[in-house]
Amino acid sequence: DVLVSAAFLLVTALELLCGCVVNLWLHMDVWDYSDVPFNILGQICPLYTGFWYALGLLSCPVYRLVCAALTFPHDGQISASGH
Repeated sequence: DVLVSAAFLLVTALELLCGCVVNLWLHMDVWDYSDVPFNILGQICPLYTGFWYALGLLSCPVYRLVCAALTFPHDGQISASGH
């Protein structure tokens, strides 16, 4: 799904940016992936990013079902009662 892929890339880029500011520049040490293989600057972890991506793909059908259930058909016609 293209939307999930775009969101996945955006969230990962934002996590890297926020991590660099909050953890590396401001030294707040909110999270640290330094001990996880293939991490980038200790701020993002491809393993966890992959898990979130998979969860996003799995949640898309559920999201669409919920939206369809909450969306009522509208044909633009006014009923005889005026409603």
